[in-house]
Amino acid sequence: MYIFRFCQWKGRGGIDGDGPTCLGAGRKVYSPLMRGMLDRAHRLAGILLLVLVSGACGEPLGEAPRPAVVPDAGPIVARVGGQQLHRGRLPALAALAEDLRRELDLPAPPADSPAALLDRAVEVVALAEVAAREGAERQAWFAEERRRLLARVYLQRLVERLDARPVAEEQVRRLYQQERHKLRRGESSEIFSPSRVDGLAVVVAFFPDLHVPGDWERPLLDREQARQLAGRIHRRARGVARDTDAFLAVVRGFMKDHPAVQVKEFWHSIIAADLTRMDPRLHRQLVELPGPGSLSQPFVTDRGVVIMRRGITIPGKGESLERVRKQLEEMLRHRRRTELVEKHLQGLREKLAVRVYSERLRGSEGVVP
Repeated sequence: MYIFRFCQWKGRGGIDGDGPTCLGAGRKVYSPLMRGMLDRAHRLAGILLLVLVSGACGEPLGEAPRPAVVPDAGPIVARVGGQQLHRGRLPALAALAEDLRRELDLPAPPADSPAALLDRAVEVVALAEVAAREGAERQAWFAEERRRLLARVYLQRLVERLDARPVAEEQVRRLYQQERHKLRRGESSEIFSPSRVDGLAVVVAFFPDLHVPGDWERPLLDREQARQLAGRIHRRARGVARDTDAFLAVVRGFMKDHPAVQVKEFWHSIIAADLTRMDPRLHRQLVELPGPGSLSQPFVTDRGVVIMRRGITIPGKGESLERVRKQLEEMLRHRRRTELVEKHLQGLREKLAVRVYSERLRGSEGVVP
């Protein structure tokens, strides 16, 4: 049952007069909320009829029914007052009815059958016909509402034309590389997140602060001593390497007796070599380990002998260009849309020879000086 079935027409006067009355019960007293909703509904319906419904139905308002020639509109499937509904216009009219219902917080189930589509189309044309009979076109607000709707339709169609243009492949690849550069700088990307891995490094350090010192500072251990100590740690820890707490307990036992033993944490390290800021050799040893709890063999660096332990892997998303292509194209369309719409609007000002009189705004109500 569509909206206009709840009202019966009894003359002219609209909501405040002897117009539509609910269920034929005479003049109806509406609550302020209901009055506002119905008034808004009549306004929208009147505008929709003027700009869209008239073209959809094939006849202008205020005229007696007459045959209309509407290209590709199809056969007439209904008549509402002085309006003829053509089959080819039903989807657009039904969509208008659903938008109106949603705006007024009314039930708007989808029109999932031809009968439901026709029902919705009849609904919006009936509302518009009532608004026309009430003389909506003569109301002061009508011109402003019409201007607003025409501007919206023009802008929507402009955006649709701009979005229909294809996005160049070169632009997509360039934007993809820009997003990857963000990660190299330690920033986050709106498009994708890289896969990451947790890691621990057990270091038998040559020097207390893990940095190569000046000539005056002597190493804690020489290379051979550090290698032997790292070998003992590896043999003791590899049996419990899959248990993080047990692994760290073994390492801490060596740390008590050997101040050269240290643990460095690498949480959420990026796996992709071209994006990580981790030391290249440590990173390579970490990502080449087969899985969680696996240990590398001790290897020598300029800071000491290191054993890498791999933790859990955190999968990323959209790491390949093809996986994020649609998002990249949408980002490019949005940027292009913003730029070209502003350029187009400026062109319209020039085309229409717009002149403004800013000096007349001073002292106007609602205008900031």
